[in-house]
Amino acid sequence: MGLSLSAASTGKKRRERARAKFNEEILPNISSLLHHVDADSLFVLYRLFSSTDKDLDGQFSYSEFRKLFGIRRSFISERIYLLIDEDNSGFAGFHEFVNGICRIYTMEESEWCAFVFRIFDLDGRKMLTLAECDALLRMVAGTDHSDHIHLKHVNSFCDNEGMVTLTNFQKAVSSQPMIIGHLLVVQGNLRTLLGETFSVLKSNKVVTTNEYTSNNSILGEIHG
Repeated sequence: MGLSLSAASTGKKRRERARAKFNEEILPNISSLLHHVDADSLFVLYRLFSSTDKDLDGQFSYSEFRKLFGIRRSFISERIYLLIDEDNSGFAGFHEFVNGICRIYTMEESEWCAFVFRIFDLDGRKMLTLAECDALLRMVAGTDHSDHIHLKHVNSFCDNEGMVTLTNFQKAVSSQPMIIGHLLVVQGNLRTLLGETFSVLKSNKVVTTNEYTSNNSILGEIHG
């Protein structure tokens, strides 16, 4: 019992020292983020960022991103990482990390739809062919094989010209969310990892949705 209490006391003191260091050395340099995220949440994100920075370079790499989210290398995971790596440099500092984590945490189902839809909507018309939707579904699932059930469901939302608009794609996903299930799992893992501490981010969105901006800032940016 004595050993357990001692370990708990040591752990508490370590957290207190870490928080004091954060308040003194880190927080003054990122104070602009306090307009969107409270200090306690920023501290949690800082500890998460530090725990993933295994090579101690002060950057959050794509490899570290995949380990944190428990996902394999794929085209869609690279695109999700760009929600964090705003300048497409291959690495993200803490400011980018906070922005990106907040984006991923707060994105709604319709925004995930816009996120993947944009990748294939090269002409910006907000409509895709069924073949393009098939490629989209395979990309999200990370497979070379078509999911005929999901594709048939999306097909039921095609217009008379055989095109699927963004609005209709969002309706298709709304009635069958597993169409983008992989993306929702990634988000769910993050929400589980951060827990109720970040319920404020979920209920009071901290980013502005702009579904057809560039991929690097598809949901806007958090800047002071």
